[in-house]
Amino acid sequence: MKIEKLEIKTYKEQYVAEDGTVFMDKNECEQYESSALAVLKTRLRNMATFTGCEFDIFNCGSEECESYVVIPKSKEDIDLIRQLFALRRKSSEYIANFKDDNVGKVVVITMSTYDDWIWWTSLNDIVENITDGKFGVYNKEALKLFTKQSLSN
Repeated sequence: MKIEKLEIKTYKEQYVAEDGTVFMDKNECEQYESSALAVLKTRLRNMATFTGCEFDIFNCGSEECESYVVIPKSKEDIDLIRQLFALRRKSSEYIANFKDDNVGKVVVITMSTYDDWIWWTSLNDIVENITDGKFGVYNKEALKLFTKQSLSN
């Protein structure tokens, strides 16, 4: 008797929704893509200047969170973000705190991939916290990494 060793390779198909969510079942993927959350996340991804995980942006946090750096250009963009907050079951007070004056500001939105958790902050708020006199002057070159546009001043 002779024993032969065989290498067996197997492949599995996976279905990737427009927003990057992966499914093993085609029908589940199609159902998800037609859901409001998927539509809004796809629109957010298209608006974003950067996407990644929380760790990519803040060098801390979870790799299980999706983060989007966006610059809302209009009230419609602000409303889209508010709709995401509503779908993630945020309180009306939290939604109301995302004001129309965020148009034109660099905003970071982070969502958990495993529950309904979502939060936001603006780069302007971060810079104000850093440059309030306690921590000195911020590094403009580092801030350029967050946007595709040059910062003036």
